[in-house]
Amino acid sequence: MKKIKLLLKTNTLGLRALITLFITFVFISIPVARALDPITPYDINQINLGQHYRSTQDIGARTCTSYGGSSSGRLFFIGDSLTLGLSDAGILDMAVEAGYGVSTDVDATDPVVRTGQSIEARGGWNTKRMENRLISSKTERLEPSNVGIFVVSLGTNDYGIERKNQYRDMIDFLHERNNQAQIIWVNTKFYHPQVASYQEINADIDTVAEEYAFVNVLDYASAAEADSTLDPPTSGSDQIHLSPGEYENKARWIIENLPSDSNNPTACGGSVVLSGENNEEKVWNFMTEKGLSQIQIAGFMGNMQAEASFEPRRLEYAWSDSPHLSSSVPACRNEKCQPGWGIVQWTAEGRKAGLRTYLESIGAVNLPLEEQSTIDTLLSAQLEYVWIEIQGACCSLKQSFRSTYGSDATVLEALSQSNTVSESTRIITYNYEIPGNIDETYRERVAFACNWLAKYGTVEDTTSCG
Repeated sequence: MKKIKLLLKTNTLGLRALITLFITFVFISIPVARALDPITPYDINQINLGQHYRSTQDIGARTCTSYGGSSSGRLFFIGDSLTLGLSDAGILDMAVEAGYGVSTDVDATDPVVRTGQSIEARGGWNTKRMENRLISSKTERLEPSNVGIFVVSLGTNDYGIERKNQYRDMIDFLHERNNQAQIIWVNTKFYHPQVASYQEINADIDTVAEEYAFVNVLDYASAAEADSTLDPPTSGSDQIHLSPGEYENKARWIIENLPSDSNNPTACGGSVVLSGENNEEKVWNFMTEKGLSQIQIAGFMGNMQAEASFEPRRLEYAWSDSPHLSSSVPACRNEKCQPGWGIVQWTAEGRKAGLRTYLESIGAVNLPLEEQSTIDTLLSAQLEYVWIEIQGACCSLKQSFRSTYGSDATVLEALSQSNTVSESTRIITYNYEIPGNIDETYRERVAFACNWLAKYGTVEDTTSCG
């Protein structure tokens, strides 16, 4: 206390500064506590706090708490106060209704924060500050098993700064955490005269997005220019934020214009919808959508045929009873954790535990054994988990493969470099499946792979399949 008394006694400027700081703190705190009130037009301090027009409806946790489906259709929303408004308008519920996978639990205890498993939104934050927040938060929310599409709505607060590198840094961070996800950047539109024009911000977003194959811009600005129901009000508001009805319209527009294909999951615990007449064709189509070549897919399918003939309920014959089927991961019966189970016959205790946790996380538990829906659910979930594993979640390359494909290469990275059926089959057999009698079964798997290439492919491999 002695130092404080001395400062107040001998430094009038210090006293004034403290008083000013206290008054400023109180003044700023009032709008935050009254965050449901509309802000005064052109009040840039309140804009930076992220206060905006919101409805007074309950914006706490909603009803569906589980993820829906596979990672490819799961959404994660990142944004500022505009995304707060979208959250309050029910964009997560709209996503569930549209078949995307999200958790609709949102912590809304802080008036300028919405945070949850599928959203991170903070009022007044620019892109760099949000990146730092994501780095320091629970980054497992961003990983491939949880997110297939990042929906980023940042830019409005990026005025008076160098924007492009901030956007690159955010994209690079998200891609580092999840190199399988798309990034959809929703551009912005506003009229406030004290900030940079939205056209300047959107031009920088476009420039940076063009540098990345996995980033696309959702052009809200053009849509709002053409549709007055999406357009921010130009009078009687801060000329940045929207009314409740406009937020709802914008939220619905975003969901309707996100990527929509067979990878979209069903709501709350469903699974990715696979296309195909049978399990084999569904596997082929799934891996085609993931970007593998026909030769690489054939090598994987030759292994799957040898392991379980594409039956996701299959139990290892030698360690199970008839009908050798199960709708859940079986317990270990010996030190090797047999029986194996599923389309790739997961056997090791750690890999079984990981698969079991994944199935529980998407609600694929307690499924009736004989139902076709069980087969479909397990096949899609197991394929998604295979994809997670080959990205590095298990199964590092054997030493003899590293000199060819890279010392730190994952199974997927090695597979993506393969150009023949025998090579792709060998990578999976020796680094992912690792069966007994490996040399003998490898030759059999190449023959199976050649058959799948002939059935579903449009290319030939006369070297491996002549």
